[in-house]
Amino acid sequence: MKLRLTLAVIATVACVPVQAEHVIGTGVGIGLQDFESVDGEEIGVSDGINTELFYRYMLSEHFGIEAATYAGTGGVLSTLGGVLFDVRDMRYTGVRASAYSHVYLSQANKLFAKVGVTQSHLKYKITNIWNQEPSREVSSHGSDMFVAVGWGMDFKSGVGVTAEYQYLPIQEMRVNNFSVGVNYRF
Repeated sequence: MKLRLTLAVIATVACVPVQAEHVIGTGVGIGLQDFESVDGEEIGVSDGINTELFYRYMLSEHFGIEAATYAGTGGVLSTLGGVLFDVRDMRYTGVRASAYSHVYLSQANKLFAKVGVTQSHLKYKITNIWNQEPSREVSSHGSDMFVAVGWGMDFKSGVGVTAEYQYLPIQEMRVNNFSVGVNYRF
């Protein structure tokens, strides 16, 4: 009984969040990428892998602003591009700025949301596999919105872990990612 109580107290103390103004972090995720042509025709769906690196400045206890750089590419299914999908060799990079807010469910667990804008560069090859037309390279730049919701746990050491869903439209592609991340508050 004493051992359980001691472990519970240690776990509670270790998870009490540290309030800090600055947060840096990274994340990696997997998701689905849905492509549409300019005329709205569906031209392919594939999986993808994404990474991001961010800096957040907390304006108050629950609100902050965030700047990030991110990159993504096709996943396992996209390697079968010539067999199953019209879109191949897809990759995107970009930067984003977003507003951040969280609410604590307990001393260490929180739910958060991010809303912002992105500046992205998207590049891929498109092939019409049904009528044997030659493939063409597509490259586009643009600004789009960004939305994310997630769960996080903050530890007393300043380290935190997150799991989040991201919705990121990039020109003619919609990205739906699920990512896990780690961050450090100081």
